[in-house]
Amino acid sequence: RSWSMIRDTALLLKVQILGFFGLNRLMHVGTRKEKLRMLLLAAGMGLIVLLMAAYSAGLALGLSYMGLISAVPPLVLSVASVITLFTGIVKCNGVLFGYLDYDMVASLPVSRLSIVFSRLLSIYFMSFLFSLVAMLPALIVYGLNMAAPFSAWAMLVLSLILAPLLPLALAVVAGAAVMAVSARF
Repeated sequence: RSWSMIRDTALLLKVQILGFFGLNRLMHVGTRKEKLRMLLLAAGMGLIVLLMAAYSAGLALGLSYMGLISAVPPLVLSVASVITLFTGIVKCNGVLFGYLDYDMVASLPVSRLSIVFSRLLSIYFMSFLFSLVAMLPALIVYGLNMAAPFSAWAMLVLSLILAPLLPLALAVVAGAAVMAVSARF
């Protein structure tokens, strides 16, 4: 039973992620004009990601030149946490509490627990990507400037994986509160 739940969760997660990036729509429907528009949008998003990564690395380099290299991990962790919190609040209402596709997904032969896990994992995946772009370049600069041993690199990788969890939990609670308040009205 647990393997089927893991498989169902993975399949639902795949569909959610393809839906986030518009890849499912691009692969199965869409005219040539729409595909070109999506390609240009993807190129623009790629440029934004590169600029964010360059800014993160530049910030860490600037701090290292000023002798403040030890301030890099808490700073990028704070930035990633704020990004995760705000994007989590925005995405939480649509993904977790959006009932547009719930009837269709609930009619599938999957457990409700698989549906909830897949939606939580999809939000975590998006938050992880934001954290990765915000933190990874700066942490690489930090690790290289500090001549960090292997154990420090392992801790940096662990911090990349765990960084979105607390802000994401706060975002889910805030999203639930917003939905509860809006349901009252």
